[in-house]
Amino acid sequence: MNARTIISCLLVVMLAAVCLVHGTTHIAPMFTLDLSKPPKDRWMGAVGTILSRHSWEESFGPTFQAHNASLFSKMTAEEFSALGAAVNKYFPEQAQELAGLSSEFQKFGHIVSYEYLSAWVYFHELAHTPLVSTQERMRMKSCAAILARSPVDDSVWHARNMDMSPWSIRNITLHITVVHEGTTVLEAVDWYWITTGFMTAMKPGIAAVQENWRFKTVAVNDVFRDVARGVLPQVFLFRKTLIDPNTDSFANVLTACSSTPLIAPMYVVLSAKDMGKVLIRSQNGTDEVVSLGEQSGSPKNGLLWTNYDSCDSEPASDVRCKPAQTLMSEMSTRLSGSSLGVGMVASAFPIHNPTTAYTAVMNAATGDFHAFVRDPLKPLPW
Repeated sequence: MNARTIISCLLVVMLAAVCLVHGTTHIAPMFTLDLSKPPKDRWMGAVGTILSRHSWEESFGPTFQAHNASLFSKMTAEEFSALGAAVNKYFPEQAQELAGLSSEFQKFGHIVSYEYLSAWVYFHELAHTPLVSTQERMRMKSCAAILARSPVDDSVWHARNMDMSPWSIRNITLHITVVHEGTTVLEAVDWYWITTGFMTAMKPGIAAVQENWRFKTVAVNDVFRDVARGVLPQVFLFRKTLIDPNTDSFANVLTACSSTPLIAPMYVVLSAKDMGKVLIRSQNGTDEVVSLGEQSGSPKNGLLWTNYDSCDSEPASDVRCKPAQTLMSEMSTRLSGSSLGVGMVASAFPIHNPTTAYTAVMNAATGDFHAFVRDPLKPLPW
């Protein structure tokens, strides 16, 4: 058994021990996305991988139902068509992949149209509009990033919690290995793979990246204007950036994630060899950059981020960054700057909370990438 396998086993044991109190966890099911295949065939098997483990009523069904109620039921047929046309025009490769996914859903007896999946491509942008109520946005979206520099080799360990409702999203989460002609291009974990994109990914040797929701409102008309202009949807940002063979350095990734025009605001958290950064993004660029070691309240080897412009701006109803900072500060530097350290912080309440669907533990310098599905801490009312 090599050292990496031992570390992986220890991390699983640690998370399992924590979850005896805080809920259960298991390794996310694997899927290989082979870019050498024709686009329509690339995702074949993904839907089946989920439905072989969970019924429709425990996976896609309630996921679609919840977001239909909060968002998609408020859209017109013309708007769905416009989104589908935009994906086909500006992102034809992804459009073919979506058509393939639609066909696989149909193979299992479920009608999930290309237009509907195209609307999911712009889910983040549409969810920033008044189509989704402020209360609903606050309830269903939160994320956490925990970064710590290792005192052993200066590499940065990066833990990511994806928090989202409904409960069923954890049952459609996949650990995706993207390959091309037999070579691994990147690793990702997400339930947003139904868009052909993802919000958590790592390009070995280059960078690990995640998206965190930023609470800002965007006008509906502005979203559809930018969609019609071909502005990149958030869910394609990491895929486009990391798959590009010219993205061969952390600086390249940082530049792309900082300056690529977007339709809605977001936070981008990046880590690499001895570096960690948070980009506070608006539609047209980066408002502010926070680097590892510069955050008030965090240890010099750490950086914590949730869904607000600073830890100090967290509302009383959603305090996660401060407890994470405290926990990190109470650990030794050797422990906090490790896979176990960042994994423990990601597993501690309230950083791990009832809506935490998955946890990723990544290290771009070493190539480590671990993805865990997290069960609810307690039964949820949705």
